[in-house]
Amino acid sequence: ERDVSLVDLAPTFLDLFGQTTPGSFMGQSLVPCLRGEDPALTRPLVFDTGRWQQALIFPDQMKIIRDRRKGTFELYDLTRDPDELENLFDSSSEAEDRADRLSAFFYVHTLRRPGYRVPFRP
Repeated sequence: ERDVSLVDLAPTFLDLFGQTTPGSFMGQSLVPCLRGEDPALTRPLVFDTGRWQQALIFPDQMKIIRDRRKGTFELYDLTRDPDELENLFDSSSEAEDRADRLSAFFYVHTLRRPGYRVPFRP
């Protein structure tokens, strides 16, 4: 019943072994969920294919996807459209704000070191 992400796996494993999660990790431990508890999960649900597509699911179940190769955005209401068939980006008054929030999130979490390039993953 809970939305979880792969970013939650490492914090969960660390918690199972009694270790704390480093502050640089985005996920949260799901151990309380495994115990039957209902913890407040405050991390964002995001995905990044490593090169071209990035997405963010907002608490209201709106999902925005950015295709960096094509320079396009898609916006879906996962409550009404869980199969992501109706792209609302061009018709939503909130689309640009959500696109800005997605871009800002990934900008803040991008590794920037001199000479570093994201490895190509076809």
